[in-house]
Amino acid sequence: SHIAGMGERETAMGGKLDREIAGERIRNELIYRLNQESGNLVDMQAYQPALLFINGQYWGLYTIMERKGPDYIEENYPDIKDIDMFDDEYMYILAGDDIAYNELLEYMNTHDISLPEVFNVVESKIDIPNFMDYWILEFYSANFDYDANIRWWRPRTPEGKWRWLSFDKDGWGYDDDELFTEVVEEEWAEDMYILGRMLKNENFKNLFLNRLLDLLNTSMAPDAVQKLIAEISASTIKERPRDILRWKAKMKYVDAGSQVDILNEFAEDRPDFLREEIAHFFKLGGTCVVRLENVPSKGGTMRINSVHPAQLPWNGVYFVGLPIEVEAIPDKGFVFDYWDSPKGMGTGQVAVFKPALDVVFRPVFKRAN
Repeated sequence: SHIAGMGERETAMGGKLDREIAGERIRNELIYRLNQESGNLVDMQAYQPALLFINGQYWGLYTIMERKGPDYIEENYPDIKDIDMFDDEYMYILAGDDIAYNELLEYMNTHDISLPEVFNVVESKIDIPNFMDYWILEFYSANFDYDANIRWWRPRTPEGKWRWLSFDKDGWGYDDDELFTEVVEEEWAEDMYILGRMLKNENFKNLFLNRLLDLLNTSMAPDAVQKLIAEISASTIKERPRDILRWKAKMKYVDAGSQVDILNEFAEDRPDFLREEIAHFFKLGGTCVVRLENVPSKGGTMRINSVHPAQLPWNGVYFVGLPIEVEAIPDKGFVFDYWDSPKGMGTGQVAVFKPALDVVFRPVFKRAN
């Protein structure tokens, strides 16, 4: 299989010792795990920590990763033989050509993207779930290399859709970085900057914001991310002293545990800041708590947007006035009866609701006849 460089060690050995990032390689791995926990919708290099020995001499702790170019597609999509692929905000062509993508940009800029029929065309050219999760991971991590470390590709077929490939994601920013605003305030589709244009479509905006909130409430919630940080750190912690001993004369190292502490603090603070930034950008009415319950305790489950809570009750934070979709899902042997809360929900199993305040959704199930 194809493998790529040595992760953060490569940067440290390239002369940028002032960044002091050697010693706790965790950021790339954390993005990879977050993608897995979120549904694995983004193309992303697999990785594996490894010990390297050269002629029997200990050479340290490294991270083996898949290559990120056209051969990634060859390995992971063996049925796809011909692709277009770009790199960087300047759209360096790595495979194929730029004809189809430039045609898409022109279409987006010369048509009213707020119209459903126009956005339907855009949706036929872009893998929307992949695109959304790619940018949500970028915004969550406040990636300061977002305009350089970006690749997107499509099969060169009439029905081929553009997909985004994530790589080299150790460029995490600060928990109060306003990367969302920086990216989406560009409303003209050009090169990699297409999200701001797409958000001019109200339905897509609602879908994107709700997906982001769904993830902030689940896989990107503070306790969930901190658990991943602990797991990733534990996988290599016993080997780090020997790695430091091998290379301490040639590179700087962070104090043991410092990057873990920083990331834990980031995980605690980033979701609230990101919600506040987005609410301000779109002039939304703040946030509210949405609670899912069921009566009786048996009889069914629920879904909110893309989230299927493992157990009820469940709480999530959503935007005031942003439509959310809830569904009552009966267990085997039960049927949905009605909504006990909130009032006025009617008898439909699936409902779209605009919360104005904190709200409780409580479906009632009954045994099937």
